[in-house]
Parts: sequence; C-alpha cells; structure tokens
Amino acid sequence: MKKWMIGLSAALLLTGCGSDAKVQENINKGLEEIAEDNFAKAEALFELALEESSKDESAKAYLQQVTYIQEASEASATEAIATLDMAINVEHGSSVISAKAEEQKEALQLVVEQQKSVNETVKVATALAKQGRYDESNEKMASLSADTLAAFPTIQQEVTALKEANTTALQQQAEQLAKEEAAKAEAAKQEAARQQAAKEAAEKAAAQQADPYAWAPGVKKRFEQRILDEGFIDSIDTIRYEQGSVYNNEGYLQVYAEFGGTEYRIVSVNVKTGDFSGL
Repeated sequence: MKKWMIGLSAALLLTGCGSDAKVQENINKGLEEIAEDNFAKAEALFELALEESSKDESAKAYLQQVTYIQEASEASATEAIATLDMAINVEHGSSVISAKAEEQKEALQLVVEQQKSVNETVKVATALAKQGRYDESNEKMASLSADTLAAFPTIQQEVTALKEANTTALQQQAEQLAKEEAAKAEAAKQEAARQQAAKEAAEKAAAQQADPYAWAPGVKKRFEQRILDEGFIDSIDTIRYEQGSVYNNEGYLQVYAEFGGTEYRIVSVNVKTGDFSGL
C-alpha cells in the first residue's frame, strides 16, 4: 500500500515538473518573439503557456502587456499612447515587453508633436490665404516636406486642396490686374489725346486771335453757304476775298463774287463772327 502511494506521488511530481517546464519554454519563446517585434506570435505563445498553467502570473501579465500593445497598433496616436502606458504598468509585467512599449510610446509622442506642428503650419497657411496673401500661404506650405505630409494623409489632402485654391486665386488676381492695367493704359491714352486736342485747339485759337484776318472756326463755311442760299452769289467757287479794315482785332474782308457772269463786290464780312453788311 505504501509503495503504491509513493509511486503515485512521484508520477504526479514528474507530471507537474513537465508542465512547468513547458510553461516556461513558451514564455521564453514568447519573449524571444517580443525581441523581434513579433507581438502576434508572442501573444500566441503566452496563451499556450496559460493553457498549460492557467494560474501562472507571469504568463497572465505578459499576455496582458502584449494584448495592450496589439490594441495600441489599431488605435489613434493619442489613444495608443494611453494604451501603451497600461502595457508598461501591468503588475508583474516583463521589463522586455515594457521596454518595447516604451519605445513605441516615445515614437508616437514624436508623431503627435510633429502632427501638431504640421497642423499649426497649415492653419497659418489657411489664414494667410483667407487674407488674400496667396504667395505667402504657398511659401508656408512649402516648408512641409513631401515625406512629412505623406505621414499624415488627411493633412496632405488639405494642403493639396489649399495649394490648388491658391493657384486659382493667383491666376484670377493676375487676370484682374492685367485688365486694370489695360484700362489704365487706355484711360491714359484717351487723356493724352484729349490734352493734345485741347492744346492744338488752344494754339489754333491763339493763332486766330493773333491774326485778325484768320477766320474763326466754322465761320467761313457758314457765311459762304448763307450768301449762296440767300441768292447773293451763283456759286461759292467764284468768291474772292480782299483784306479790309480791322476793329477790336477783328478783321473785315471785302467779298467779291460773280453774279450772272460778272464779278461784283458783294459784302464786307467779319471773319470772327460771320456778320456781314454793305451790299
């Protein structure tokens, strides 16, 4: 009887030792996978260790750490940092796993800081564009490298859209400026022509004023048409003028013309006003 009990105890002891060895083997293999960043494989090995011994505190802690790391990989940067903190602080956790979680946390913190910086740059560029300072807006965005933007696809799309909007706005500005410059040039041309015409008119008027026998504008034509219409002459082509008297710097011309084939003195006409008399 005693021999049977001793044999059973020995068998149970050997079985327990074999199970503990298997648990430790899986844990060790899991930690090796952690060192290689193979977290999914490590997770599976820690689960096997728990199947061998569901009460193993190390296996439980390690599995929990790896689970948190796996969850962090699927979360946003801010949420991932909080989840990695949980992995680092698991009671009875592995220092190896904690170190990996810390590495990931530090990397994510850098990403978060970089994202804040990029967002701030885009914010300033957007504000500049709203003020119509499109070139400055583009210069601001030019400080963001392609590699940096590639890390943040949503921001990259925003930057691309803003650049396109700035390009369109700059083209419209250039077209509007060209129209305004053309309008200014045309206005300047017209003003120059007006001033030239005014100058010529003034010079002509001055010349007429200086010469008492110079006809005032339009006076000669009206006078000749009038005496033709009123029957004083047969044809304007036969009119001949001779200088007469001057009064108040207004010259009077003696008007001769043919009538019935014979030349007669017709009237005396004021070359400035067109008034005539002296038939």
